[in-house]
Amino acid sequence: YQIRLLIADTPAENKPAINFFTQRIGLTEMVPHVYMSRRVLPEPHASSQVPDQRNLNVSVRMLQVDDLYTVHSLGEKLFEKFPNLIRNWDQHAVMSQFQTDREFSLVAVCGSNSTIAGFA
Repeated sequence: YQIRLLIADTPAENKPAINFFTQRIGLTEMVPHVYMSRRVLPEPHASSQVPDQRNLNVSVRMLQVDDLYTVHSLGEKLFEKFPNLIRNWDQHAVMSQFQTDREFSLVAVCGSNSTIAGFA
């Protein structure tokens, strides 16, 4: 394998990590982004918490051949807004990932019609 791109993700206040990535690794393009999360299940052993009543109906499954076009289209929309995240996004990149690392190619699907909402 030939490494073409390195990406590091760390909180902006993590100065030691940023110094390491810039000075030791040589990363230079800093891209501001927003990281968001939401706990779907209650904390373990937190009997006083009330579980979220909204049913998100989100699941993660392995990427399938029929998903390739949707994943590529979703990636184009994402990487159009954040071009520094990836430099090589085309149908060949998606197909190559699917063929070489199929067990690590995942999609997040939601809703009763299993709409693809994300990929990894």
